[in-house]
Amino acid sequence: MVGVRANDPLEQQLIDQTGIETIPVDDVRGDCRQLCAAMNRLSRTADLIYIHFDADALDQSEVASMRLTEPNGPMRTELAAALEIIMAYPKVAALGIADINPEGDVDGQMVQAALAVIKGGIAGVAG
Repeated sequence: MVGVRANDPLEQQLIDQTGIETIPVDDVRGDCRQLCAAMNRLSRTADLIYIHFDADALDQSEVASMRLTEPNGPMRTELAAALEIIMAYPKVAALGIADINPEGDVDGQMVQAALAVIKGGIAGVAG
């Protein structure tokens, strides 16, 4: 899990009990070293990798019209750059996107932020 900033206690307990790896936002803002290490481990053990992106993972300022955002998230450019790296891994087979609500996005900010992230993913696939 990348960039998670707010888990309820039961979620955190499950994450801790199952050993789910979490990558901090600062890694996405920086050199993505932890993210690449995790992708390398997954690439050695998984046949295919599915990437899931929740739009509310972005910083509040990027998706202000969303209800469940948290501060201190990655900016769209940072997440797009990270997704470009991730999507270049040969075992990545699919990208899913959730939490985009165009009806609640009165100024188009949410859709534009998601589009920027998607473009980063496409750049990674295109190589």
